Amino acid sequence: MAGTNPFAGQAKAAPVQTRSAEDFLDGGASVAAKWPKVGFTVRGTVTGWSQEAFQQTDMKTGEPLFWEGKQKTKESELKFEASRSNPCLQITIDLQCAPTGETWKTNRYVPEVIPDDDGIRTMYVQGALAKAIAKSRKEAAQKYSLGRTAAPLELGALVEVVRGEDVKLPNDMYGFTFRASWTPAASNPDHTDKLMDSAEDSSPWDTDSEKTPF
Repeated sequence: MAGTNPFAGQAKAAPVQTRSAEDFLDGGASVAAKWPKVGFTVRGTVTGWSQEAFQQTDMKTGEPLFWEGKQKTKESELKFEASRSNPCLQITIDLQCAPTGETWKTNRYVPEVIPDDDGIRTMYVQGALAKAIAKSRKEAAQKYSLGRTAAPLELGALVEVVRGEDVKLPNDMYGFTFRASWTPAASNPDHTDKLMDSAEDSSPWDTDSEKTPF
């Protein structure tokens, strides 16, 4: 008979696509952001994100993961039926990064070439990464005097995440640590320069019409 899980919480809704169908067809599926070694940095401008949290899956089996106590547990290994109401959740944040032409496969980080790399990277935000980003948004709110507790998750914000030293977890495995910095869109030169370039490209004098713009 299944026991009662005191750690059970309420399940969250399914994910929402972060990229439009047109973007997907034009650029293809984005590449997951990865940190293959200590000190590796992922830096980019926010281009989209999942509107709701969605469930994590096991990297090897694809099974959905649930919290059982403080442990991430595959669905097939759950001891408490009530744990099914406490999924391990994450969100995604899409970044426009500088194209590198490479990524890494599996958790052993085998190099892989990306043909026609567009630089789009998707961060799967959970655990230590979520904490680092949350901290960086609070720091940004104070640094840029935003008048709020945390800087907003917005298009054009600049995000930089560095992998720190690994730490030992309660299950005797090791996990990543991260340091993050967050720059609001209005203070991100990569974003503001792009907006200025767009404004110049759409100058009222650039017209095929014989009429003046006034």
